[in-house]
Order: sequence, then structure tokens, then C-alpha cells
Amino acid sequence: MGIKYYSQFQDVTVGSVTVQIVAMVGGVLLLFFGYKLIEYVLHMAGFAVGFIGCFWITSEIMTLAHADANSSTTCILLGAIPLVGGVVGVCLVKKLEKIVFFCYGGMVGLTVGHFVYVIGVSHLESAYKIDHSLCYDGTLVLFLILGGIVAVKLEDKILAVATSIVGSFCFSYGFWTLLTTSKAIKNPEWAAWVTPCMLNIKHPCIPSDPDGSLSMDDISTWVKPGSLPVVVPVAVAFVLAMLGLCVQLRMQRKSKGGMQPMPYGGHSAGSQVQGFKSSSFF
Repeated sequence: MGIKYYSQFQDVTVGSVTVQIVAMVGGVLLLFFGYKLIEYVLHMAGFAVGFIGCFWITSEIMTLAHADANSSTTCILLGAIPLVGGVVGVCLVKKLEKIVFFCYGGMVGLTVGHFVYVIGVSHLESAYKIDHSLCYDGTLVLFLILGGIVAVKLEDKILAVATSIVGSFCFSYGFWTLLTTSKAIKNPEWAAWVTPCMLNIKHPCIPSDPDGSLSMDDISTWVKPGSLPVVVPVAVAFVLAMLGLCVQLRMQRKSKGGMQPMPYGGHSAGSQVQGFKSSSFF
């Protein structure tokens, strides 16, 4: 995926730990309290979709332009442009309701698409020698579109399901990358589920030398999609998502103020959550 967002497994830094802790804390909040954080979740969704989308586009353009991934200019652009995209996403959240739900569903779709690639499409990729970018990027785009369409149709009814899925991914990302970067788990393969280039049989991006230098062509470092370092984190993320969904649905049933349980974790027409209806969004 463009300029690889894979980071070498070197000594842990303050910046990396901060990102990982924020991801875990945010993941827990979404997992268990997502349906209560309606406005905040949608703002976060707008920012996330704008940020990730601009990062992906910028990365792909730089790859096509053969930009130096280690140059300061590249790093600045990969940081600044996605931030601008995130701010634009937040602005759209405040103005355009349908786009808000499409972006929210798109974020959920990206998460589901990533897991679908890791547990399913990656097997087809290695078995039939299909292009890695086509498989991974294609899966993400497909599920982004599907997620957006479903969210527009269901709106708030899908809130608890969606926040539990995204929260599970965020927490799992922070947890497993913290273990690998801190060397609590010395085998970098445990980060393969969140770093799909490691599953690329043609060019696996994983350290192959004792000094941790990055190799893109050593087939012996390829991580098999069905290996434990891939399957276990995905299974844990699935269990967390189910646990978060159960907790949110249980909290909804106990909540006061007219909130009624619904199959997808939303609210009935009698919901008193201010400002979250199609007639007046914020």
C-alpha cells in the first residue's frame, strides 16, 4: 500500500507508545460506550475517513512518483495532508448528513475489509499469486463502499455494532503493536495482521537481518496468513467486538429516558438523544 506504513521494530519511543495508548483507550471507549458517544463518534468518523483517505491517496501518488520514503519532505507531506483531510471530514460531518453516515459506514467498512483480507483474501492472494495491492486495496475499497451504503440505510440503528467493531480494531492495534515494538513479543510476525505487506508473498516487508534492516524480497520472511501470529490477534479482536456489543446492548436495555433496544443497537423513534435524527442532525 503505497509508501509502506510499516515501521521497523526498533526501540520503543515516546511517540509510538503515546499513539498505542491513545488507540487502546479510544478503543475501549468505543467498545463499551460507543452508542452514548453519538456526536463524538461521528466527528471522529469524519476525521478518520478524511485522514485515512488522504493518507492513502498521498501515499499512492508518492509511490507512483518514486518519492524517497525516508526524506523529510515525504514525512511532512504524509503527516500534513491527512490532517487537512481529517479537518475537512469534520466540517462535512457538520453540514452533510448523508455523507456523515456514509463516512461513518466507510470507516467501519475499512475495518471489516481489513479483517476480511487478513483472514480470507490473503489466502487467495498467496495461493493464486494475485497482485498484493489489487487484493488489499480492492478489498478495502469494496467494503468502504458497502459500509457506506449500509450506514446510509440504517443510520443510528447500526451504531452499537459499528462502534464495537471499530473499537475492537483500535484497541487491538494499540495492544499488539505495543507488545511488538516494546519487544515484549520479540517475533515481529505478531504485527502482521495489522501490517498486510507482511502477508505479501512476493515482497514481504519484515526484518530479515540481525540488525533489523528491512527486506522486501526475502521470501523466507513471508508470514503465512494461517499462522498463529495472524489468527490469534484476529480471533481476540472478534471476541472483543462481541463482548463490546453485548455490553452496549445490555446498557441500552437498562438505560432510562425512552431508549428502546433494537436489533442493531440503535434507538427507537422515542429516543431522547438530542439532535440525532434526520430532521435536525446537530
